[in-house]
Amino acid sequence: MRDVAAEAGVATETLYAYFSSKRVLLKAVIDTAVVGDDRPVAVAERPEFAAIGRGRHGERTAAAARLLCSIYQRTAALAKVIREAAAGDDEIADELRATRERQRRDVAAAAELIMGRAATTAETDGLWALTSPELYLLLVEESGWTPLQYEAWMAEALERLVPRSSGTRKEPR
Repeated sequence: MRDVAAEAGVATETLYAYFSSKRVLLKAVIDTAVVGDDRPVAVAERPEFAAIGRGRHGERTAAAARLLCSIYQRTAALAKVIREAAAGDDEIADELRATRERQRRDVAAAAELIMGRAATTAETDGLWALTSPELYLLLVEESGWTPLQYEAWMAEALERLVPRSSGTRKEPR
């Protein structure tokens, strides 16, 4: 917190007046980076997320890919730093777990918007893995893809993998 305060040009006490702990500060940074502004409105309550539930199947999956790409363009570097820092800091590790659980819930909500029904546990888990920031980093940073290439690929992958029907599906064994 001392280093953050120094970088921001404020007293440590000032930083603590706004953020009671490193974890609270980290959550605020993550939340702001994910949504792209400081309005206290969750991703799942924003118009970009609602767009995932409108139009034909391909339009819904394209909206999901567009939203993912915009979020990861803002957060990919932060996600990598947090993942690395979590190994040596319990507060950061706790926040990483909480962030991943929020991501998983958002993926389940998005899948429901696309499919018109609740996703099974297996569907949610698979989509959560597919849409992870780690995959974005692998393709964009490691493989040299542009964010637009990632978005197009993700839209196509989601189009193929997310079921169209609103019928029920069995869990894989």
